[in-house]
Amino acid sequence: MTFLEFDNQSFLALLIVTATISLIGISHFRSSRGLCLDITRPLPFYGIFYVIYYLFPFLLLFFAGQFPEGHELAIAFLLLVGYLAFGLGVTNSRVKHDSSTPMRWLNEDEAKALLTTCIVGIVLVCYVYIWRIDEGQFFNHARYFTQSLTVVASFRDVFASSFQLPLILLLGILSAVPYSGVRQVARALLWLYGMAIVVVLMLSSQTRPAITAMIFILVALRFSRRHSTVKFYHLALLMLGGIAIVAVVQGMRTIGFDEFATSENQFTYAVEHAIPYAVTATTESSPEVFEKIVDRAGATINFLAAVIYSINEGESHSYGEGIVQSLYSLVPRFVWEDKPAVLAPQLIAEDFLKMRLNDAPLGPITQFYLEFGAMGVIIGYWGLGWFLGWLTNLWTKSTHVGVFFIYSFIWSHVVNLEQELILGILSILRNALIAYAFYRCVFALVSLASARRLVPVGPINSETST
Repeated sequence: MTFLEFDNQSFLALLIVTATISLIGISHFRSSRGLCLDITRPLPFYGIFYVIYYLFPFLLLFFAGQFPEGHELAIAFLLLVGYLAFGLGVTNSRVKHDSSTPMRWLNEDEAKALLTTCIVGIVLVCYVYIWRIDEGQFFNHARYFTQSLTVVASFRDVFASSFQLPLILLLGILSAVPYSGVRQVARALLWLYGMAIVVVLMLSSQTRPAITAMIFILVALRFSRRHSTVKFYHLALLMLGGIAIVAVVQGMRTIGFDEFATSENQFTYAVEHAIPYAVTATTESSPEVFEKIVDRAGATINFLAAVIYSINEGESHSYGEGIVQSLYSLVPRFVWEDKPAVLAPQLIAEDFLKMRLNDAPLGPITQFYLEFGAMGVIIGYWGLGWFLGWLTNLWTKSTHVGVFFIYSFIWSHVVNLEQELILGILSILRNALIAYAFYRCVFALVSLASARRLVPVGPINSETST
């Protein structure tokens, strides 16, 4: 498709998307400090992922000539009003950006307990991937993953997996505490775990989560260095890292998909072949790789277009029915061992609209539109913006570790715009509260040990000898 081939609607859609990207860019420069990666500024920070998951795929599909016919303008409009509504919600929450590092009041026992909790979280994440490697499920696109209906599987695949990104933020906070022992260990773990999880996510074919982990590392570094400005070299490194991740993942998917999926040890295969396949992908198979990138990146937009088409053809909005059907999923399996299998939200949506069932991501805009149409997108995104702004205010003013547990877990979920939002937030909130309960147990033990160290060995004699 060339510029001269654009019809009026297509050209208007392109202008709307360009305006949305411009709004996101402007929101980053509203501070005199320039471009920032800072979760205490929800509007620009969320905008980064809005570009990655929505606007960049829109442009890829558009210029590759693969955009769903007749839906360019409708989708461009929804993308614009979604971000505007989100920004209005953040503004209405009266969020106050705080450039200082919160939680410097953390006492030593709390810092030690939080560090111990992080170490346990790292062990849990390692357990998840060791199990996946052993089961031949390390490659994220090798086959459909079916979770066993057991308490152990629920603990591993739901609870333990939810620690991946929050750990980066929690270790970032600990890197700023004034206790040298805790601070040094936390900084070492931040770099070791942060880089390791980026590599693991990349080798397991999880492109956008790996890029998100890199962004979270920069956010975590902001805590210890007490600034929110992103330097040019930060952006250069982030861009180079993103290109490397895309090259590795697409090399595996395009050139060695069958070999990767059927190899005896997918992790070992990925380590041995990642760089050669990445080089081949960028030098010899670039047209095929580009086609794969467009197809995968555009899945969210294509699914949104399919939902719009179904509703235009006479299907009804769901008006919350899909959410109600899945409410049982919030009950932990250790409480309800006979809980039935949890259907993926996108499969429920496809079944409700009588669409062909396939693996399609249900992002926030698709979900909000499915529920109540364009007004659902406006109200839903306004609510999300207000909620994140309110939570930001709560964190920057609070003196409770639990608030940051919730804050870090929820941010780790909402930045993945391919996931179901409403029940996803409730589910991740449940996991955050369980993790915080574990932290409180560790804190009680650390406090008890500290109290015992302060008890005098012998009786205190107030009389002096002559």
